[in-house]
Amino acid sequence: MKKLKLTLGTVVLAAAFQTMSLGICLAETKFTAVATSAATDFSSGSHITVTGDSPRTLTEDLVPAGSDMTVVSKGKNFYRMERSGANNITKFDISKPDKPVWQYSTEGSETGSNPHDLIFATDSLAYLLRYGSSRAWLVNTTASKQESFKVGELDLSAYADRDGKPEMNSGVIVGDKLFVTLQRIDFTGGWGHSVYNQAYVAVFNASTGAEINTGRGEDGLKGIALPLENPGSIQYVSQTGMIYVQCSGQYNKKYTGGIAVIDPSNYESAVLVDDGTELVHPYGSISGMVIVSPYKGYFVGYNGWGNNNLYKFNPASFTSAPVAIPGFEGKNISGLEPTSLDKKGMVWVATSDLDPATYNLSNPSIKIIDSGTDQVDQTISTKLVAQKFVFCEGTPGSGSSSDSSEGGSCFISSATNMSWFSWCGLSLISLILLISGASDFIKKTK
Repeated sequence: MKKLKLTLGTVVLAAAFQTMSLGICLAETKFTAVATSAATDFSSGSHITVTGDSPRTLTEDLVPAGSDMTVVSKGKNFYRMERSGANNITKFDISKPDKPVWQYSTEGSETGSNPHDLIFATDSLAYLLRYGSSRAWLVNTTASKQESFKVGELDLSAYADRDGKPEMNSGVIVGDKLFVTLQRIDFTGGWGHSVYNQAYVAVFNASTGAEINTGRGEDGLKGIALPLENPGSIQYVSQTGMIYVQCSGQYNKKYTGGIAVIDPSNYESAVLVDDGTELVHPYGSISGMVIVSPYKGYFVGYNGWGNNNLYKFNPASFTSAPVAIPGFEGKNISGLEPTSLDKKGMVWVATSDLDPATYNLSNPSIKIIDSGTDQVDQTISTKLVAQKFVFCEGTPGSGSSSDSSEGGSCFISSATNMSWFSWCGLSLISLILLISGASDFIKKTK
């Protein structure tokens, strides 16, 4: 397969762009992490908040519900989506994280809509991806009643497989284009007997909702046929100008996953990281990903339930081998997604241990990783296992349970701020090294 070119000039400009963020280091605004969480036996769930600035303060057991949930944030608000029979979305304001602003059903004429992602096109309009349907919704997040919530839809039925659904999973907007991952897994035969069809990324005009013919599809389909199976998270990195798609493949049954890269200008795709073959699979299946800079990303290597490793990789190189991060071997790792990177350059993940007697999880905690050094900045013990992290502007205020000792609230010891300045300094050093390297390259090619 032809490899996309990630040029030296692109990476140098990317580092320059990142270094411009040094000024932001001195003008920070407060933020709060929000995470969906599940009981160690997955019998129930809730969401948690952790203030982003030292001393970090944890509040747990907010608005208990089922364990199958996900979350998205926009500004001071976060949107919690309940799946597995609940099929609803609830809006919260971070100032009162235990008080819903509204809750609306994601069910239309069908049942089992299974909301998976919410991608904002404007401050108030967003695309709601419904895994259990062939139609995504355009929704108004400022709607005051259910009837005003849905304002449009996208028809993805052309990608549906034998079970009638295309399994839309995640999305990202780049410029005026919406990119939506479609797993296209046929669940007709039930769990354990699924059929993995050709995975796609469908592309739409984000303003009009019209599908774009990428010229990269098969059998009359307009989208991008992915070189890997079972796409999970998707991330656009402006510094490289590329879209990255994490694909789990068929987990440990068949290694058909990895990380794909897409050029949004011409829709060309290629495999950046391959998870291997049934005989040789050095990382296991790749089940989570976040890219923190033009030259560094992390992914989770899945070797079985409760047996994962954390790796770093270079998103600008097709040849650099991923490297394991010490201290995460054999752990259950969750929450590593594009949304798990905070504005200080910290990556938030959850870890836990597997109880071999019950196959439940134990000893859950949040680990906050300094992406400049790969070191754990702070470990926060939790009662439940965090599943996905997002960040809101502001902090929990009066009127929310974060002001009391109820609901599992506890205070966490302060972590040093030096890691943030180290990360900013690393960006400057990286720029100097890259420019120096570019100069040597030019001299050698004259």
